[in-house]
Amino acid sequence: MDFDDTEKRLADLACPVCKASAGFTIPRDSRITDGEYKAFCKGCRYSMPIHMDMVSYMRSQPDVSYWLKGMRCPACEKSGGRLDFWVQPSVRNALYFVTCNACRNPFSEKSSLEAYE
Repeated sequence: MDFDDTEKRLADLACPVCKASAGFTIPRDSRITDGEYKAFCKGCRYSMPIHMDMVSYMRSQPDVSYWLKGMRCPACEKSGGRLDFWVQPSVRNALYFVTCNACRNPFSEKSSLEAYE
């Protein structure tokens, strides 16, 4: 996992608690082996899970593969992308971080597939 790149991609995400865009930091802990990390808000220290094990996630969520094939890149307008990781900033919200297959542009997309109760 490239911690610096992941933190850079999380920089545009506002904290759901303090609403600040101070960014998030990810502790560099080598004991984490299941693909699940925590990101902490630099402003208020709110933590949210970052899910990095995309192989297992795609196996358990087959609808995500179909959704990614039809997704349009905001830069080149071509369809298809690769899911890099996803975060759950709040109980009712998930955000996918995707890289376009055609132009390699990284972007994020709000998940419309999960229903959190």
